Amino acid sequence: MRNFLKASVLGVAILSLSGCGFLSIKDNLDPKAMDVYGDLYDKFVESGGDIGAATVWRMKVDEGLTPEDIKVS
Repeated sequence: MRNFLKASVLGVAILSLSGCGFLSIKDNLDPKAMDVYGDLYDKFVESGGDIGAATVWRMKVDEGLTPEDIKVS
């Protein structure tokens, strides 16, 4: 029980400090940053915790284009 209490206090402290740190830099972020991070979080949850699926952006391109053509544009 004592270890659980210590872990709980430590967890609350870490979350509090992380939250304060985030709030202190939030205003310095791009105005659309929260939308982007929100979308990433939604994709992360939908994929069952697959960070790769959440961070890869997909878009349709014209048929016949090569990866090199897309990189140049």
